[in-house]
Amino acid sequence: MKYTTASVSSIIQSSGPIFTMVLAVVFLRESLNIRKVSGTVITLTGTVMLVTGGKFCFYGTTFYGNLLLLLSAVSYAVSGVITKKGLEKISPFTLLGFGIMIGFIILSVASVFTENVAVAAALPPLTWIIILLLALFPSFIAAWLWYKVLINIELSKLAVFVYLMPVFAVLFSYIMIQEVVDVYTLFFAALIIGGVALAQKSGPAETFKV
Repeated sequence: MKYTTASVSSIIQSSGPIFTMVLAVVFLRESLNIRKVSGTVITLTGTVMLVTGGKFCFYGTTFYGNLLLLLSAVSYAVSGVITKKGLEKISPFTLLGFGIMIGFIILSVASVFTENVAVAAALPPLTWIIILLLALFPSFIAAWLWYKVLINIELSKLAVFVYLMPVFAVLFSYIMIQEVVDVYTLFFAALIIGGVALAQKSGPAETFKV
């Protein structure tokens, strides 16, 4: 994100569920229907407009930065397929636990060579509390719940729920820090919710043959 703009990065990162849907259809043989595609397009549009406010700034972007963000989106899609296959034989808790442990080892080794690890010892208690909360909620609870649901529901359906994150961000920003929510924000949030709801419905008659 150092090499691109917030508006462009939001567009690229929002493409993650689309890559996930394509990979799920190809490698997991999941169904693809009109409602999934339409719901994804609607939520993608609502998310981009909600995050950017309809103002797209392309000045200051670089091919390198955009390429890294695109690789990030594709990586999330690939990880979703791998996780879905892994859950066929491994329990969610075990899969998540070993994934976090191995990730911790890799990041720790990388930090030794790229950062000043001595800084960690001087971090104030409040910073450690924040780190603990980040480890607990997005890294453990959210991921574990995602794994549990992923066992019985198609990945291509669940991927669309990612678009709800900015909706909840707006909601909690309004509740916790009293940010102003205008009518356009409410409209795009409703658009996202409607798109997610549409993508969850399916019918045999509308299924595409892939």
